[in-house]
Amino acid sequence: MKDMLKIMRFDFLTAADTGYFPAVFLAALSVSGAFLFGPGCAAALILTSICFILPLTSVAEKSEFHKLYGILPVKRKNITRGRFLYIFMLHFIPEMIALLLLKPAFTLKAYRILPNQGSASLQMIENAFSSEFRSPCMIIFTVFSISCFAFLYMEFTGQIFGHENDIKSIMVLLLTVTAVVTTLTALGSHDIIQVDFEKIRNIKTLTAGISLNTLLFMICLLLGEITAGKVSAKEI
Repeated sequence: MKDMLKIMRFDFLTAADTGYFPAVFLAALSVSGAFLFGPGCAAALILTSICFILPLTSVAEKSEFHKLYGILPVKRKNITRGRFLYIFMLHFIPEMIALLLLKPAFTLKAYRILPNQGSASLQMIENAFSSEFRSPCMIIFTVFSISCFAFLYMEFTGQIFGHENDIKSIMVLLLTVTAVVTTLTALGSHDIIQVDFEKIRNIKTLTAGISLNTLLFMICLLLGEITAGKVSAKEI
């Protein structure tokens, strides 16, 4: 675990110079949006993870950090595992912060300081603050799940097939998701499978959040182990 924590810290410091300013800017927009335009805007805080993930590949290539990884006193498999855990934690931490922002956002209702209170746009904003607590929570969980899975998948395919094939990997993922959704829709329309949407809507927010976070963590561990094995085998 210590090895992985070292790698996570190293990755963060590698991307910090490039990602710090855009991350702070995006975080400021997200927080102000949550208080002024709707608690659901807090979900954008999760996207700050992008600022500390995308620079890793370009910075490492320019600085030839891949050579440094090779001489670090850390097991090669733990370097790979640490990268996947790094991606997960970069999504998990802002997700928790976003959830903590919801209560004060609902309580303060800072949108009341905005001008033109009687306008249609302000009415929409007021409705956002009048919604159930569950709604922005589910937005946060959804953004967390989609973004975290997407970057875990890209890291998985990037380390195995090369990051130069990231676009192809994304296209494969999108086509797969489209095919699955289309198939399930077709099966549902012919009553071959039945989905009880009422039960899905009645799932408790906490249960949904814990389930999604647990699922993504398990995917993180699984992809990390598979990638670690594949990459180590290539180097032997």
